[in-house]
Amino acid sequence: MQVGGTTLLGQTVSTIIDRTYPLEEMIVHVDIQMGAVALTPAGVDQIMGIVQTVTVNINDGVAPRAQVYYSGIGLLERSDRTGQTLDADTRETIAAAGALAANKNYRINYRIPFVHPQFDEPIRSRALLPLHLWTNDQTVVLQFQSAANMFSAGTITNIFVSFTLVQRIITPALSSAIVTSGGFLQTDMIETSYGVPLGQGGPMQFNIPLPGSYADLLFRHYLGGATITRDEISANSQGTAFGNETTWSIQSGQTALHSFRMKALRTMNDFGENCPRLSAAYAPRIGNTQISTGGLSTASSVIMDFLSDGCGGGDNVSELGSVLNCNIAQSAGLQMQLVCPSVANVATNASVIWIGGYRLYGILSNYQLVK
Repeated sequence: MQVGGTTLLGQTVSTIIDRTYPLEEMIVHVDIQMGAVALTPAGVDQIMGIVQTVTVNINDGVAPRAQVYYSGIGLLERSDRTGQTLDADTRETIAAAGALAANKNYRINYRIPFVHPQFDEPIRSRALLPLHLWTNDQTVVLQFQSAANMFSAGTITNIFVSFTLVQRIITPALSSAIVTSGGFLQTDMIETSYGVPLGQGGPMQFNIPLPGSYADLLFRHYLGGATITRDEISANSQGTAFGNETTWSIQSGQTALHSFRMKALRTMNDFGENCPRLSAAYAPRIGNTQISTGGLSTASSVIMDFLSDGCGGGDNVSELGSVLNCNIAQSAGLQMQLVCPSVANVATNASVIWIGGYRLYGILSNYQLVK
């Protein structure tokens, strides 16, 4: 599939998804053709925020819903944190994002996994998006960022968008066997943003959307102030309280289920990388930028892996015994929350944290057995 061919900045494009076979993954390719004037970057994400949101809308005949609602840069950071790594073209664009050169071509590739990359059989086949069973058209929608939010000068001549579908050809017998023995798993991948009010410090709770069970959660920080930067939004980050950073928690009611520092999650994410970062030029970071007071990087983009009790890039799994079950909290009339004991108090440009995760719905007990 291919759409575009003209400058799409500030516009929305959509296309219908082929329903011949179940869908495992979609890759969105965004090709950027520069004009005669190099870009002068603006905004914290600069050109890496060119795709503002990606939405995959589905209608399975029961109710229309969003299967995916994620920022473009959030998808890139998910890939980087979950051990999928980023391709060479995307990394080169990241490295050049501060100054895209005139008359050059760049490409950013966004991976959208409908099947979680850590799923092995028998879960993997059940997590396929069963488009082949549905009679309604399903669509993917891209909202592009406006030029003013990415650069203050320079020209982009053209943007070309194409899509690669990774489909699984399964036999009718296998499809029928899945449907009659519990069905395909209902999942989604949704990202939600939360702002910190100006002038507010102290403890703050951020709701993790209910219901469902999470395979992982990605936390992406934008610290406010005179300028917005990619840094942890707590009062005690690596840049401000080195060695004494904030301890965050995930809790329901008064019960803390997980307790951690963002820097520890970032380190564990690095452990899971398939390709070590030998140098910033060879493998530039996205999301976690270098701290001005030293050689360390911020912990502003980290993922918590519940599937294998690692933190991104963990082992593959064939059962769902350790997902973050938010259904228990909902049934008790409680929230599931990410808790910061002390957020940074800023007077201008509010801080924002994005929480996104791969979520499974329904009763998962059949997939949590140890055999």
